[in-house]
Amino acid sequence: MSLIKNRVSTAYFIAPGQFTPQQEPIREELFSAERMEQLASHLATEQSRVAKTPSGPSLTTQAYENRRILLQCYQTISESAHTQLAATPSVDWLLDNFHVVEDQLRELDDNLTVQSSRALPKLIDGPFAGYPRIYAVVRTFIAHTDCRFDPALLTRFLQAYQRIEVLTIKELWAVPMCLRFFMLDNLRRLSVRVIALQDARQKADAFADELLAYRNQPPDVVDAAFRKMTVPDFSPAFAVQLIHRLRYQDVSLHHLNDLLREQSMDGDAIVQAEHASQSADNLSVRNIVVSMKTMSVFDWQGWFEGVSLVDECLRRSPDFGLMDFATRDRYRHALEEIADGSNRSELDIARRVIAKTSATNNSTFAATDRMSDVGYLLIAGGRRGFEQEIGFRPSLRQHFMRVCVSHANAAYFGGMALLTLLLLAVPLVISARAGLEWGQLIFLAFLGAFPASDMAVGLLNKFVSKMFGPRYLPRLQLEDGVPAGMRTFVVVPTLLTSEASVAEQIEQLEANYLSNTKGEIHFALLSDWLDADHEVEATDRQLFDLAQAGIAALNTRYGALPGGEQRFFLFHRKRLWNARQKKWMGWERKRGKLHEFNRLLREAKDTSFITAEQNAPNLPPDVRYVITLDCDTKLPIGVVCRLVGTAAHPLNWPRQDSETQRVVEGYGIIQPRITPTLPLASESSLYQRMFSGPGGIDPYAGAVSDVYQDLFGEGNYTGKGLYDVDAFEAALAGRVPENAILSHDLFEGIYARCGLISDIELFEDFPSHSEVAASRIHRWTRGDWQLLPWIIGPKSRSVPALGRAKMADNLRRSLSAPASLFLLLGSLTMLHASYMVWLGFVLLSFAFPVLLSIYDALLPRHPGISKPHHVRVLATDMMRAVGHAALALTLLAHHAWLMIDAIVRTLFRLFFSHRRLLEWVTAAQVRNAANFSFGNFLWPLRGATFVAIGSTAIILLFNPGAILAAAPFIILWWGSPICAVDQPAAS
Repeated sequence: MSLIKNRVSTAYFIAPGQFTPQQEPIREELFSAERMEQLASHLATEQSRVAKTPSGPSLTTQAYENRRILLQCYQTISESAHTQLAATPSVDWLLDNFHVVEDQLRELDDNLTVQSSRALPKLIDGPFAGYPRIYAVVRTFIAHTDCRFDPALLTRFLQAYQRIEVLTIKELWAVPMCLRFFMLDNLRRLSVRVIALQDARQKADAFADELLAYRNQPPDVVDAAFRKMTVPDFSPAFAVQLIHRLRYQDVSLHHLNDLLREQSMDGDAIVQAEHASQSADNLSVRNIVVSMKTMSVFDWQGWFEGVSLVDECLRRSPDFGLMDFATRDRYRHALEEIADGSNRSELDIARRVIAKTSATNNSTFAATDRMSDVGYLLIAGGRRGFEQEIGFRPSLRQHFMRVCVSHANAAYFGGMALLTLLLLAVPLVISARAGLEWGQLIFLAFLGAFPASDMAVGLLNKFVSKMFGPRYLPRLQLEDGVPAGMRTFVVVPTLLTSEASVAEQIEQLEANYLSNTKGEIHFALLSDWLDADHEVEATDRQLFDLAQAGIAALNTRYGALPGGEQRFFLFHRKRLWNARQKKWMGWERKRGKLHEFNRLLREAKDTSFITAEQNAPNLPPDVRYVITLDCDTKLPIGVVCRLVGTAAHPLNWPRQDSETQRVVEGYGIIQPRITPTLPLASESSLYQRMFSGPGGIDPYAGAVSDVYQDLFGEGNYTGKGLYDVDAFEAALAGRVPENAILSHDLFEGIYARCGLISDIELFEDFPSHSEVAASRIHRWTRGDWQLLPWIIGPKSRSVPALGRAKMADNLRRSLSAPASLFLLLGSLTMLHASYMVWLGFVLLSFAFPVLLSIYDALLPRHPGISKPHHVRVLATDMMRAVGHAALALTLLAHHAWLMIDAIVRTLFRLFFSHRRLLEWVTAAQVRNAANFSFGNFLWPLRGATFVAIGSTAIILLFNPGAILAAAPFIILWWGSPICAVDQPAAS
């Protein structure tokens, strides 16, 4: 056994006995299905005493040792595979399929944690006392099936067990993990036996080779040599191999038989027994490998719902089976929480829920009463009352989370203010000790509050996401597609600008259809012409005819819906005179386009759509939902059904307040997550790589909306998503005056109530050109400041507190760049202001989003990741944070100028001129006008030059001695046009 002792540690514990170098495999008598059911019933009777205690032996330690020993055994077996020794079938199975074993090891590492083991009910007595009950159940199943995974037999076994003792939801979900654990444990035992077998055979061969050297000697010489030789540790495998080698040597075989008789062994019997044992081991290894392959592709979700008594009870509600798996799983997890906090069984809670919902309403989704859904008592408004009824006691963590949610405004915004003060205290204390006066400190504190608040928001959002996790909205499955009662229009508001853009929009509309073909889904372009000085321009008819021809071609190519309704549409509006803008243009731009389209769906005859005047085409009846996209938005496969399924779930149906008409429960708008697409090689640029994504400056790509959804129960609408036509129009009726709002998305989301679903993604392009991004940010900022009358003043009375806070937060974010610029200038113009401290403070705020993501990645999330690779990744991320901060500092003057320009323009137009509030240039127009030449960058970034000149003058006027310290910043800001020039990468 020297080979095993050198390679395999023997010091660890495996229930229910101590580990020995050769543990017997987990293998008992094979039972029929009927005997297995009897065994399960007997087992359930013996295991009736369980306790919910976190203590118990460490299963993760045993799993780690199994992994280590299996890898060592594989290494040993693979090294010995090159010898002339014949390999057993077990060795072949291991060598050929060890990648399957490694997959199962990784799966077990991901799922078997200390927390998951502690949450399982433990046995109080018996050989497995202290271990999870489900471990003993699965081990028994493994032993009497010889590790053969038979889903039907496993289901019958557990169903028989649950006729006496009901298994919890956690225990049933732990069954796959337990199967993997014991199969790997058994494979570890068999691998050690394989190594022991090889070691014994090698020793027998060495002994036989030494003895056979005397084959030509007289018998007495052979006899004397045999008696002088030392026989190694005697084992059946050693004896069988020695018998095989000496079977034609009469003298040696005679002495071997004498030796066997001394060991109370019979040669023939030991050969038969050893061959039977090896055959059984070969079969067990085969069963394990085949079972692992089957388990890796098995539908465990469907199996769980077929064996769970709780799920069987909940399915008595006709609504439950129509939901998708994630929704059903969320209901079950909520039921688990209630059962854990009320000392009642999960099955009892499920029965009470079904009884209450049945008493409330026996109808299905045709009912308008949300209380008829079982989720109303589990995850919605009926839960608190149900908890009180059954005596639920929340844990300390649950109580803290409920207090935060109940006082979400105070908790979130109060926490943001507190963190801002704490972050700001450090540079202020240093500046105060350096000798600054109170007036100077107040000035720096006011400016420093903006970058400090940016960091505070990042920290608070990270805390909320860790504490609460994502809030998953319930959803219907809609396996057969969108039904007629949920008929949906996918619309793309756009402008007809050129023949190329029209062809591109038709192509994109076709792509969106091809990825979402199931059900009653219609697709349309909602188009306007460009603003003009005249009602009709020379190219109007040509572009309109081209768009109509493209839509007609799509209808010819793909045909009508099964009910005969047209599939593709073009809804084009005529120009109307706008006295405020002094232009002929589409009424109220995108907001007006969607509003008129909604009225058109409800048979209005007074819209500005040209198709309405011609009374063609025939609109499909009873359109319930509209999904609005931007021109560059891409729909993934099946996303329309998932969006409609979310909106159509009873708990998400919008309910409006009878007085204010605001949606106060459910959601009138469903907002998916927006993700920037991977750029083409010909369009990728440094600006795009640095600023697209959560770490960049794009507020629509950040995680703020996730936090609003998780903590406040409603997200931010960004203009790309689904809305309920009737609820949307009712919530916004009479609220928006003409020529007043440019960025209407947030405003609409506040009144119609927006629900964010982060597990559904839409994709859109991020600007590769800094001028395109600047134009977009400038437009957003103007739109945000146009909402000022709804934040302060008489109009704010109709806006809820959270809505005003969202609007104000957008204003705060727009002031961050100007405040950071003036903070740096202030620290440079004041004596003893410790400008290096304030510079570090500003740079930290720039790099903070990336640093937060690095903090999450400090420790590897999965075992097996090499430390050098992990360190290299961290170093790359750190360099990215440094580059992000450096580029943000370089472009600070430009961004500050951009924000100041947008704010001043808006305030002037809002309170004085009352004109050009709807000024808007599409991203496509800016992109087409822009190029990557130096001259094209110079004029848009002229603001940075003005800022650099002004900063130099201010410093020379107030603190000439600081001009050398300020020189690097001034040079950076002056040279920012050069830094912004970034040619796209070559293909």
